[in-house]
Amino acid sequence: MPALVLARGHQISAVPEIPLVVSTDVIETLTKTKVALALLTKLKANTDVERCKNVQKRAGKARLRNRGKKIKVGPLIITANKGTTAQRAFRNLSGVQVTGVNSLNLLLLAPGGHLGRFIIWTQAAFEQLAIVFGTADKPSTVKNGYFLPRPILSNPDIRRVIQSDGVQALVSHKPTRFVRFRKPNYTKNPKALARLNPHAASSRGSTLVIQKNAIAHKKAGTTLRKAIRKHPQNKALKKVKQSQYAKYNKLVRA
Repeated sequence: MPALVLARGHQISAVPEIPLVVSTDVIETLTKTKVALALLTKLKANTDVERCKNVQKRAGKARLRNRGKKIKVGPLIITANKGTTAQRAFRNLSGVQVTGVNSLNLLLLAPGGHLGRFIIWTQAAFEQLAIVFGTADKPSTVKNGYFLPRPILSNPDIRRVIQSDGVQALVSHKPTRFVRFRKPNYTKNPKALARLNPHAASSRGSTLVIQKNAIAHKKAGTTLRKAIRKHPQNKALKKVKQSQYAKYNKLVRA
């Protein structure tokens, strides 16, 4: 998919097609870097190689940890045979890697976990894909008992499946009504407060009685505190305390 390759940062606007398959196997016989660069220029992939020349140097202890330079990833050239002279021709080009079709891995195909690397195939390597990895019907002849993973959905476009006539004929078109739940205010809603605190109703009733008594005393011209003081029980208690205090004073002074 050219969109994935472009999203990864490769410059392939002038490349004739994706996947890029070279019809001749000249790549496997190259030995000179200038000839390899001329071949990439003919394939219009040299702009992606020029992008990888800008090497970013890292400061600090990155040099001591063997990662002092940040090199961008360029095109990957896949050949039919692993031990070819093409590696000598392309090794001086920064970002360009050469590998065989039998030794493909995720570090080469998706560096950093990002899909969409720009790959240049030779025709022999592209024809060996069905032999190495098999097809949807036949297993691999190189790997024992290996089948290509088959997707569960034959059509990955879920929107198109849902909007098809067969699915829409069975789906009821009644509009669903969504009721929004409003969180109650527990300080003002007595029912919601009773669910949290069963004792809230009795305590609220006692506070209402106190408020009513305060309002009644206020209308009568006396406050609730004065009414409590004038209560006969409080007067008797006050006399008992005064007598006890007088006895204590006599004992101390004696």
